[in-house]
Amino acid sequence: MPRTVTVKLGAKRYVVTELPRGENRHWLKRIQKLVGDLTGQVQGLGGMELNNWDDLKGVAGDLWKSAATLASTDTMLELMYDYSPVLRSEKTEIEESDDLYDSEITEAFIQVVGLATPFGQLWTQAASLISRGANTNTTGSNSPAPNGEPKA
Repeated sequence: MPRTVTVKLGAKRYVVTELPRGENRHWLKRIQKLVGDLTGQVQGLGGMELNNWDDLKGVAGDLWKSAATLASTDTMLELMYDYSPVLRSEKTEIEESDDLYDSEITEAFIQVVGLATPFGQLWTQAASLISRGANTNTTGSNSPAPNGEPKA
């Protein structure tokens, strides 16, 4: 029986069902290509000689375009529409919602990737922890002192 996740996009919640193995693998290959393109660019920097500012601007621009495409909520939405027939059928309603936020899109995408990957539950939990850690104030008065004791 396929697994499901419930995602919130705009004012509604949608149930996304895991795809059969063949379709799932095809979808994951699209994500791997996006990640691979960026990884290949970064790896190519090792042998590159940057002799002037224009060289650096060109490399940085190319990296930025690849990273921005990968992190774009528009890309995430398109990938989710391709994964889920339910989301695809609601595309217009989702995109026209005044209650749709980029943070929701990102969270939903993490859940869908978690559904699609072999270790999906671990992926989802790790991404959630990373997301919470990035939003936690670790310098506030409730933070423990370096020795682990509460601050006075």
